[in-house]
Amino acid sequence: KCGDHHQLHVFTGDARESLTLPHVRDHFHSIPPVNVVFQDAFSFRKCKKLWTTQWFRQLSEFLAPGARLATFSGSNQVKKSLIEAGFGLQNSKTSLQSKGRASILAYYQSPSDPQLITALERSPVSPLHD
Repeated sequence: KCGDHHQLHVFTGDARESLTLPHVRDHFHSIPPVNVVFQDAFSFRKCKKLWTTQWFRQLSEFLAPGARLATFSGSNQVKKSLIEAGFGLQNSKTSLQSKGRASILAYYQSPSDPQLITALERSPVSPLHD
């Protein structure tokens, strides 16, 4: 527990498998929806299954509307996967971006910044799928 209103839950193992286990699902359904996710998986080139539209949809089952998802990835393919899964992207400068490192800040069931959508529409890459 982190203060009066925050809790940190850490599960180890394969994330996609863990979220299908009955005791993990029961746990998440017994607590308030998750408000923040830090997606710190290996790059999608090394571990594609944690960057696909299907993964983000699976994860979103446990999220509150407006929940934030932050990641160090700046990939247009990941951005498109998040949008397909129901996340909105916002153009926000973080300390990492100011140091030249890409990152994404997405909000579940929220609108995307229209400028980001326009830029993504020009990108020839496709979302990642299983």
